Amino acid sequence: MPVRTIGIIGAGTMGSGIAQAATTAGLDAVFVDVSEAPVDKGVATVARNLDRFVAKGKMTAPEKDAALGRITRSTVYDALRPADIVIEAASENLELKVKVLKPIDPLLRRDAIVASSTSSASITKLAAAISHPNRFIGMHFFNPVPVMALVKIVRGLQTSDATHDIVEACRRSSARPRSPSRVRRVSSSIASWCRLPLLSLGGARPWLLPMSADRSKARS
Repeated sequence: MPVRTIGIIGAGTMGSGIAQAATTAGLDAVFVDVSEAPVDKGVATVARNLDRFVAKGKMTAPEKDAALGRITRSTVYDALRPADIVIEAASENLELKVKVLKPIDPLLRRDAIVASSTSSASITKLAAAISHPNRFIGMHFFNPVPVMALVKIVRGLQTSDATHDIVEACRRSSARPRSPSRVRRVSSSIASWCRLPLLSLGGARPWLLPMSADRSKARS
């Protein structure tokens, strides 16, 4: 399944970073939050970041305008219907994330993939909130998303190979070639420590360097 549209729930620091990464990679983004104020603030953050890229010669003004034009703003989950992948980027709280995931389940396409950007919550537990846990996966983007060239892809116990492969294909097609870093089993705390040496790597898109964490056979 080709991925053309990313849905993002949560317009905070992580959500706006994901939106920027997706749209500068040529994908459309549907940006959803509980009210217009956080959505507008998130888009404004993306615009400021892209202005810096233009000032540094890393992109042109037309490229910036094109990226911003790929963002659709909304305050209702129904706007996520066109999305190929929906990424939940709510605050790091398991109960809140489950509360967000349950109402979007009946609204999405039957073939849509649902992901969480969580750094600590169990992917298997989150997957239980939707009717198709085989199409649920973790996509932990490291902050700041537009700078960090690292995505940790985490499988739950029921995540299918097809779901993992689609997410990987999306990552590969949206990036300059770079060797991925893969780990069969990894805890979030270890991954967070491993990212520290990369903090000095500025300017790379986060789709470039994934850390794949296969939890299909691990306890979650």
